[in-house]
Amino acid sequence: MYITKNKLFTFIFVLFLTTSSFAQFKINEYSCANVSGQVDAFGGTPDWFEIYNTTTSARPLTGYYVSNDINQKGKWQFPIGTTVPAQGFILVYASGLDTAFAGEYHTNFDLLQSKGEKIILSNNQGTVIDSVTVRRHQHNHAWARIPNGSGTWKVFARNPISNAPTWTPGTTNVVTGLRSFIGYLPTPIFDLPGGFYSGPTQVSLSEVSNATFDLIDPQIYYTGSNAWTGANPSVTGTAKRLFFDPAGGTPIFIDSTTVIRAYLDTNNLGFGLGYLPSFMETHTYFINSSNVFPSTGLPINTDFTLPTVSITYDTVTVGSYPGAAPLNPNFYMVSMEYYDANGNFKFQTVGSSPAPFGDDALPNSLGGINYYADDEFGYSYTNKQQFYTNSTLKTSTRTEQVNINFRAAADDKFPTELNATTFPAHMRDAMAQTYAMKNNLDLDGSRYQPCIMYLNGKYWGVYEIREVFDAEYLKHYYGVTPEKVQVLQNNGILQGFPPLQAAYDWGNLVSFITTNDMANDSLLSLADSMLSFSSLIDLIIYNGYTANGDFPNKASWWRAPDTTSSAIKWRYHMFDMDDIFGLGVNNAGLTSTDPDASTCQHQNLFNTVTDSSRAHLAIFNSLMASDTFKSAYINRYSHLLNTSLKCNAIISHITNVRNILYPEMAQHTAKWGQLIQFGICVLTQ
Repeated sequence: MYITKNKLFTFIFVLFLTTSSFAQFKINEYSCANVSGQVDAFGGTPDWFEIYNTTTSARPLTGYYVSNDINQKGKWQFPIGTTVPAQGFILVYASGLDTAFAGEYHTNFDLLQSKGEKIILSNNQGTVIDSVTVRRHQHNHAWARIPNGSGTWKVFARNPISNAPTWTPGTTNVVTGLRSFIGYLPTPIFDLPGGFYSGPTQVSLSEVSNATFDLIDPQIYYTGSNAWTGANPSVTGTAKRLFFDPAGGTPIFIDSTTVIRAYLDTNNLGFGLGYLPSFMETHTYFINSSNVFPSTGLPINTDFTLPTVSITYDTVTVGSYPGAAPLNPNFYMVSMEYYDANGNFKFQTVGSSPAPFGDDALPNSLGGINYYADDEFGYSYTNKQQFYTNSTLKTSTRTEQVNINFRAAADDKFPTELNATTFPAHMRDAMAQTYAMKNNLDLDGSRYQPCIMYLNGKYWGVYEIREVFDAEYLKHYYGVTPEKVQVLQNNGILQGFPPLQAAYDWGNLVSFITTNDMANDSLLSLADSMLSFSSLIDLIIYNGYTANGDFPNKASWWRAPDTTSSAIKWRYHMFDMDDIFGLGVNNAGLTSTDPDASTCQHQNLFNTVTDSSRAHLAIFNSLMASDTFKSAYINRYSHLLNTSLKCNAIISHITNVRNILYPEMAQHTAKWGQLIQFGICVLTQ
C-alpha cells in the first residue's frame, strides 16, 4: 500500500509538473499576412509569430523546437541562451532563412495560411507544448489571444485612418479602440458559376442566413467590369451596391463578357458586433455576343482554341498600399481564373502583381504581367495546374507554380512592335527556349503554354504562360533547397543568401579564369569544379546560332553551393531570347541579327569584356586556350549542327508553334487596332 501510494503521488506530481510546463509557453499571436508592416533586419516582411511566457519568472527556450508540420516537430531549434522574460514575449520570423541574426530568430520554414498549416512548439522530448492551426486572415491583419495566453482569439485589423497594422508583435495584446474583431463576415454566394455562356444570362447574389449576422444587417457590395472598368466593390464611391435580401438575390443581367466582384459588409464599415468585411468573391462570365472591335468591325468571339485566363484588378490601387480603404484589405488583390482550351473552369487564385503590371504599363498596352499567387491575402498559396503538357513544346510534370509570367512576346509582340526595322512574330522567345529544352541543350529555360488573356472582362489577346526562373523552379527540377540557391542576372542579384555572397564569389571566379592561363590542366580543373563547361558551351553556341541581339547584355546564371547531395556548379539559364532570327532590336550592337548572320559575332565583340555581369565571352575565350576545352566545344558544335541545329529540324519546330498560334491571331490583331495583311503573311511564311 505504501509503495502504491508513493507511485500515485509521484505520478500526480509528475503530471502537475508536466501540466505546469505546458502552461509556461503559449503561441500568442501570428500573422501570415505581413505585407507592409513588420520589417526584419534584412529589410523583408516575412510571416511571424509570438511566444508568450505565462509565468512570473523568466523561462529558457533552449532546446525547444518550432515547426509547421506535426510529422516533423523538430524542424527548427531555438539556439542556446534563448530566454523569454517573465510574462514576456519572444518574436519569431517564419522567413525560411534559418538563422539567428541581430537578435532576431528566423526559422527554416515559412507559413501558408491558405493551406491551413500549424504553428507547433515542442520540447526536446518531442512533447507538444502548444499548437495552433493558422486561420485565414487578410493582408496586414493578425490573429491574437486576447487577453494574453487566453483561449479567445481575435483579429487585429488595420488602423482605419492610417491604414497601418494594429498588431502587437513582441508586446502585450492590449485592445485599444477599433483594433480587434471576432472574425470575418461570410462571402456572398453566386447562384451561377463563372464560365462561358452562348448568350445573355443573369446572376443573383445572396448570403447564408445566420441569426447573428442578420442582426448586423449585412449588405452585399458588388461591381461589374462592364459598369466601371477595374472597380472593386466599395461602401463609398462609384461601385454598385446590392442590399441583403432574405428571399433571394436581385438578378444582375449580363449581356457581354463581365467580371462580378462582391463582398459582404455592414452598414457601419464592419464594426457591427465586431465583424470585419468578408473576403472578396470574383467570377468572370464570358458571353459570346454580337460585339465587334471598333477599329475593324470584326466580331469578338469566345470560341477559343487555347486556354483562357481572366485577370481582374483595381486599376486605381493595384501594386500599392495607400491609406484609402478603411478596414477592407481586398482593394489591392489581383484575381486570376483559368479555363482550359475546352472552356472548362480549372482553378482560381488571388495574388498580386508589381505595378505597373509589367514592362509596358498596362492597362493601355500589350504588356507583360508577373502574377504571384500571394498567400498573404488569405485566398491561395499556389497555382495548381499542369500547364505544360503539349508534346510539341517542352512538357513538364510540374503541377504547382506560385509565380507565373504572363508574357505578350516582349519585343516580339505582334503587331504593336511592327515597324520599318523590326519584324515581330509573337513567338520567338517561347519557340527558342522550348526548342533548346526539347533537344536537351545544357541550358535552363522557361516552359510555355499560349493562352487567351482577359483583363477586367476585356479581351486582351494572345499571351504566354511562362515559368518564372526562381527558387521554386530550381527546387522542382533540381531538388535544391530554395534558401541556398544563388541566382544572378546581368542587372544584379536575383536570389541569394547571404545576399552579397553570390555576386562576390562570381566576381572572383571571373577574375580567376580571365587572368590565368587555362592551358594549365590544374587551373582548368579548378575552374571546372566551379563552372559547368557544358552549360557555357551551349550558351555560346545557341546565342550565336540564333543571332541573339540581347546577349550578353541580358543573361542569367545560378548555382547551389550547399545541398544535401552535392553542390551544383554555376550554370546558365536562357534569360531573354525574343531578339533573335532577325527581329531587329539588336541591343548588343551586332553587325547583323539576320538568321544567316555570322555565329562568331559575340566572340568578336565581347571576348575582352571582363565586367562580371557580361564576362561570359571573356570566360569562354580564356578557356579556349585549353586544348581539352576547345576540343569539347568543337565536338559539341559539330554534333548540334548535324542534329538539333539542322535547318529542317528547327524550321519544323517554328512551324509547330506557328500552327498553335495561328487560329487566334486574327482576333488578336483586330484587338490591337489593325488587321495587317503583312503581319498575317509573316505568320504563314
